[in-house]
Order: sequence, then structure tokens, then C-alpha cells
Amino acid sequence: MFIQPIFLRKTFQGKFVFSFLLMTIFWYGCGNKTEAPSTNEVAAANTEEVTLTDAQLKQVSISLSPLTKVRIGGLVHLKGKSEIPADQHITVSAPYGGVVRQIKWMPGMQIHKGQVVATIENKEYIQLQQDYLMARSSYHFADLEYKRQKSLLTTQATSEKQFLQAEQLVVSSKIEMKALEQKLRLAGISVESLREETISSVIQVVAPASGYVSEVFANTGMFIDPAKPILNIVDVHRTFLILKAFEQDMMHIQVGDRVLAHVNNKPEEQKEGKVAYIGKTITDAGYTEVYCHMSHSTGWLPGLYVVAEVETTASEVPALPEKALVFYEGQNYIFVQIAEKTFRMQKVMTGLSENGNTEILNPTELAGKQIVIKGAYDLLMALKNTPE
Repeated sequence: MFIQPIFLRKTFQGKFVFSFLLMTIFWYGCGNKTEAPSTNEVAAANTEEVTLTDAQLKQVSISLSPLTKVRIGGLVHLKGKSEIPADQHITVSAPYGGVVRQIKWMPGMQIHKGQVVATIENKEYIQLQQDYLMARSSYHFADLEYKRQKSLLTTQATSEKQFLQAEQLVVSSKIEMKALEQKLRLAGISVESLREETISSVIQVVAPASGYVSEVFANTGMFIDPAKPILNIVDVHRTFLILKAFEQDMMHIQVGDRVLAHVNNKPEEQKEGKVAYIGKTITDAGYTEVYCHMSHSTGWLPGLYVVAEVETTASEVPALPEKALVFYEGQNYIFVQIAEKTFRMQKVMTGLSENGNTEILNPTELAGKQIVIKGAYDLLMALKNTPE
């Protein structure tokens, strides 16, 4: 009866001792891992330097040269958008307020100069026409009286005072008539054809230029205030480009440089232009705006994204052969010699490339250094394939 409990007790103790030993080994192993020497850290300290053996030097052909100046010109690739000058953005509004009685335009429709944009009605137009006709009549009679007084003065049949009063009246009447005439012309009412029987409460607002309707703000029945536009017109026959040039590009671009541009979806349709002027400020994003006038009408709508090539003038710049550059993890690097068999990988900023040479934008960091111009990729392979 007591055998089974004793056996169970011994079994439990055995399992406990075995588990305790396993835990001791586990913690000891972990402790050894954390305290092991970090050989990788020692290797990481020199990941930008590579030292070749004599055998490797025989296999790899290394050529050295300092940074030199080379005459480089070429194409600067920029992106931007098309725009039209401010004088081709046309806002059409009514000179005087009124209710829109008719408007038929929609965005995208072509409109020609002189076409009726909208028909506006307001009783004030009646008063304006009435005032003009009354002023014209007053001027007519004032002019007749002035001529009569002038004739009487020559025969001493009237006084000089009456003549001067008649002269003053004709001048003031003419001023009033001309002022009202200009108001009528501003409203689009022809003063030449205005008669008592043609007085109307309706005027027609006409397009001042040809183009395309870009926005419509009014509708039939709406009261239009003179300060509010009826619609906008854009004239796309003359386009210019606004391109973004960053620091490495802007130093090469000059006013007058030839530009070839196309919209994103039509690279085969190149349009020619010239750099007109270059902005004098740098945006928070680090670029300057380059404005280009196009030689001919492009037909591009404002706001279209374009890709452009600017043909720059050649100049002497610090440069290296293209074979001296290695591209690694999204950056350009070179190798400089720091000892007889040791080389260090160093990041560089590049600019234009032409005839196998590439401009270096951070030359001061390479002054007086011997640079690997042949065998750079072999050094990169030797550096990055070294086991850690």
C-alpha cells in the first residue's frame, strides 16, 4: 500500500532535478552569449576601408589620379508645368449689377472676342440711358445758345457776361454728356444707336478676347454684383513653362539656353523654347523656378506637367572619369588612397556628365587626394564581400 506513493514521490523529485539542470544550462548558455567578444563590432569599424594583399594587387589593376578640371556642358533634365501669362487669364464681369437672364457657356467651350457672354437686366440701365439722352439734348441746346450769343457779341447786341455764361453752360453740358457716354460704353451700350425708342433694361456682356471658358460662376436668375465674375477665359496660344531647378542644376542654367519640352504622355511631341529668366529665391523644398518662353504656340492647358531638357553652355568644372564612380545603396561613391595598399570609400555629389566625365559638386573634400579612377568596382567587391 505504501509502494505507490513512494514511487510517485521519487519520480517527482527526479523530474524536478532534471528540470533544474536544464534551466541552469540554458541560463549559462545565454550568459556566455551576452559576454562573448563582439568581433562584428571590430569589423564594422572599418567597413569603409579595404586593404589589398600583394596577390590581390596583382589581380586588380588600380590607377590613381587627383581631381581635375574638365570642360563639361550637356543636358539638364528638369520637371515642371505649363502656365500662361497673367494677361491671358481673363475674368469677365458685369460693369453694373443685374439679374442674369441668359447664359449658355460651360467650361471647355471655345469663345471668340465679341461673342455675348451673358444677358443682364437691371432698371438702373434705363435711368443711365435716360440721363445720357437728357444730357445730350441739354448740350445741343447749350451749344446753339453759345453760338447765338457769340454772334450777338460781335454786333454788341448782347453783353459779355451773357456770352461767358453761355460758354460755361456749353462746357459743363458737354462734360456731363461725355461722362455718361463713357458709362454707357462700359456697360456695352452703343451711344451711336441710342434713341428714345431704343431704351432698354437689358444689356449684353461680351467677351473681351478669344479663348476657352475655364470656369463659370453665374447661372440664369442669379443677381450678379459688379465685384463678382461671370466666367473666366484662358487664351492658350502663348504658353510658358515653370521648371524646378535644384542646387546641382541651377548653377549650369543661364538665360537664353535652349529648352526642349514635352508633356508626360507625349514624349514624341517636343516643343522648343528658351530660358527667359531664373528666379532669385530658393523655396523651402530647395529649388529655384526657371521660367521658359516657348517659341511657338503649344496648345498646352495651364497646369499640365512637363518634362524638359535644358541645353547648357559648356564650362570647366571639377570632374572624374565615370569609371571612378561606384553606385551603392542609392549613393555615388569613390575610393581614395589612404596608404600604399589601403583605400577608403567616400561619398560624392555628382552633377553633369559628358564624354565619359562626371562633374563633382563637393571638390573641396577631395583636394590633394589620390583617387582610384580604374578598379573602383573591384575594390567595392573586395570591401563588401569580406566575411564579417
